[in-house]
Amino acid sequence: MTSRASWITLASRRRISPATAWAASSACRFAGRYPERLLSLTQGGSGWYPQNQYPDLLQTVPASLDGGTGLTPIVDFMEAPDAWFRPLRIKLTNRFLCWVNDTQAMARCFEELQTLEGSEEQLRNNRIPSLTVMGTKDPLRASAENMEGIAGNHVTHWIEGADHLTTLGNPVYAKDFAHTLQQFINEHSPAMRQAKAQSSTLPASASSRDTGTLAAKAESTL
Repeated sequence: MTSRASWITLASRRRISPATAWAASSACRFAGRYPERLLSLTQGGSGWYPQNQYPDLLQTVPASLDGGTGLTPIVDFMEAPDAWFRPLRIKLTNRFLCWVNDTQAMARCFEELQTLEGSEEQLRNNRIPSLTVMGTKDPLRASAENMEGIAGNHVTHWIEGADHLTTLGNPVYAKDFAHTLQQFINEHSPAMRQAKAQSSTLPASASSRDTGTLAAKAESTL
């Protein structure tokens, strides 16, 4: 499984913007404002909401965090309705998330989250290769569907049967997620871009083996 920490490390080396869940929409805005700083953009478990479709759920989170009940509204929303031991899972997940995060800081972030949404115009004018990875049973599926047909230079990879939590919690789904992410990052790496540029300048008589050799050399540097 690819951990979030390793994504950030990878991003710092390759100018990739990885974002998961609610931060994904903010990443879209960043890409729209600073395209020269990125090679690609990846989003996990979320996409984009128009201002008039923003989930009311988010309005309840700051008060929940400030009131001592943590992220219960979010965890309850994300947990599958038919999950085994659902009440216990919600309780334990909430406790863990509150333990590893600064709840007051999170409350302030949720208050400002909607203001960080990228605009539809920014999505349409996007020049950064972008990928959304989403489970077909994810409660936030609509946000990924919103981007399809609107966002430029964008593709969606659907993980069949996965929801928001099992996308990384289930080993099979996590392997699909990590493979898709790594493949996309490699495809848009500087080395691969250079190889594609070189192959486009090859004479018409060049064989497919020559093109493949360039791509293989590029992958060996990743």
